[in-house]
Amino acid sequence: MMQLRRALPLLALLVAGCGSPATPAGPVPPGAVPSPSVAQVVAIGVNNVPPTMDSMVVTLTSPRRWDVHDMLVRQAVTGEPEATGLAEQWRAVDATTWEFKLAPAALFHDETPVTAEDVVFSLQRAIDPAKRLPITPRVNTIRDAQAVDRLTVRVLTNGPDPILIRRVASVPIYPKAYFERVGESEFGLRPIGAGPFQVKEFVANDLLVIVPFARHHRLVPRLSEVRIRQIPDAAPRLAGVRTKELDAVMQVPIDQATTLRSEGLQLLPYDVGSSGGCRMSGVDETPVKDRRVRLAINYAVDKEAIARVVFAGLTKPEQGQLVQPGVVGFNPRLQPFPFDQGRARQLLTEAGWTPGTVVGIEWLRTPQRDQMVLAIQSQLREVGIELDLKPQTDPAQTLGKLNGSLPREPIGCGTISTTPALDADFALSWFVGTSTARWLNNPDFDRAYLASRTEMDPRRREALLQEALQVMRDDPPYLFLVPNLDLAAHGKQVQNVVIVNPFELDLRQSVKTG
Repeated sequence: MMQLRRALPLLALLVAGCGSPATPAGPVPPGAVPSPSVAQVVAIGVNNVPPTMDSMVVTLTSPRRWDVHDMLVRQAVTGEPEATGLAEQWRAVDATTWEFKLAPAALFHDETPVTAEDVVFSLQRAIDPAKRLPITPRVNTIRDAQAVDRLTVRVLTNGPDPILIRRVASVPIYPKAYFERVGESEFGLRPIGAGPFQVKEFVANDLLVIVPFARHHRLVPRLSEVRIRQIPDAAPRLAGVRTKELDAVMQVPIDQATTLRSEGLQLLPYDVGSSGGCRMSGVDETPVKDRRVRLAINYAVDKEAIARVVFAGLTKPEQGQLVQPGVVGFNPRLQPFPFDQGRARQLLTEAGWTPGTVVGIEWLRTPQRDQMVLAIQSQLREVGIELDLKPQTDPAQTLGKLNGSLPREPIGCGTISTTPALDADFALSWFVGTSTARWLNNPDFDRAYLASRTEMDPRRREALLQEALQVMRDDPPYLFLVPNLDLAAHGKQVQNVVIVNPFELDLRQSVKTG
């Protein structure tokens, strides 16, 4: 897994002594990997199992959703597209038309072929603004999709789109006939995908059991079953991996890293292209709508202390932006907000702030985020801002609040990821005025960002993204904190495990040895 070392220069200290991190193997044809002679059942403990397996609704995890779903295109860890998805090849017909040729052997888990009709259905659902799906802001440069023949799809864009291939890599492809027969809610509970794993059992917010799909056109996993259990509290998760009741766990508290390593567990860090800050509404009629208040909050929070205490010094403050070095659009001229509570109080006074005013803050619970919010609460209290803490455990509800489809608090903390594209566009889509999320109301930001979406010259496009990030630094709809850092841990009995985001492991090439 690619590590953004410039963003996290000390991460090597964590990995030292853990063995070489596994890297995903390339796809192999069905039958090339022999089936294990004994059942290989792997149990994984996670902070939360989503309420639905619809990856267009819950986008906090990847569109793969534990490799149940597949997309037209997959992406390498660099963000570059790979022909390892459902499309064997693609080409630009003209500036606003792309053509994709599907793999003829690709099947859904009910063994019906993946066709152009399924792709068109999935893309049209993803871009439909009336559905208010969280995935839509990432792909709303797409105007339409059309089936040319059974295995050929044309994707039409509103204008030239420099990262169209990266956008379609975020859209899971669903079987049209099955989806329409069972309906949206039932599909989320009884999904059929086209990935190398298929769902054996799913209990919302509790349990996901997946098994290999023997007729996948590219890869048959080596594990015979994976059981993913929701265990919200870190202590029982860690107890489970220590006793081998669990083979792997997600969301490991950073302060447990040294102990777990000394006990022989393998640690997997995740630090690829994600921000761990908090959105602040510059749109809704709340106490933080005033730009000066949002600036004050950035000055009032000690990011160095959060990096040192909450993240054990394994990261450092964000550079006044929510993308990291290595992501297209990163602005090297921006600097972190200094910790200056005097400046914060001055800005609050200018804004007419009444000391003790209460501001609601919500976040999806993880061990690190819980600690971080408590630190923020303490530091903002020192400048006269009282936070009303509202922790969340339901990923879909949390995402609905962040996306603007549900009533939300003035401050919402949660990961903003640029993966798999490693492009600032995915992060900035939360803030543009045309988005349903719309955390910022700034025409200068909208102009620069929207221009970047049709600029085909890479240098000019990157300059526009950097300009948009500069506007966000000056009129922040965000509390810039630290790049997101998450840990997974697994026992030595499981090999070839890769972490692909804070909520998910890649188990396509994993094997259990004991």
